[in-house]
Amino acid sequence: MREVGRWRDGTLTALRCLGHAGTTQCIPCEIQEARMKTQNLTLHVPVDAEIRRKATAALTAVGLTATDAVRLLFHRIAADQAFALELKVPNAQTRSAMAEVDEMVKADEARFASEHEMFAELEEASGQ
Repeated sequence: MREVGRWRDGTLTALRCLGHAGTTQCIPCEIQEARMKTQNLTLHVPVDAEIRRKATAALTAVGLTATDAVRLLFHRIAADQAFALELKVPNAQTRSAMAEVDEMVKADEARFASEHEMFAELEEASGQ
């Protein structure tokens, strides 16, 4: 890959894959061409600084920017008419367990003195 330029927000304006030699373009090249052809709208998304740092590092390793990742996510949602990750509403048992944990945290009480004690009770309850 080689960098050709940057937008004011720091994202690349053009990437060209040095390996495809005019035949089949790589994903970053296709993203850049789509960016050049479409009218862009700005989306402001508040994100925790540490999460953004980790995500940006992972995306950079595969040749993508945060903007590219959001664009790909929106593309998948539009194409599949579904969120790209599986989201489930917790069932009654899970909601009850979550409420129990919330109460323990509020009361500053723990059922177990250590993780070892917790796992021992779980193993005993499962018959192992």
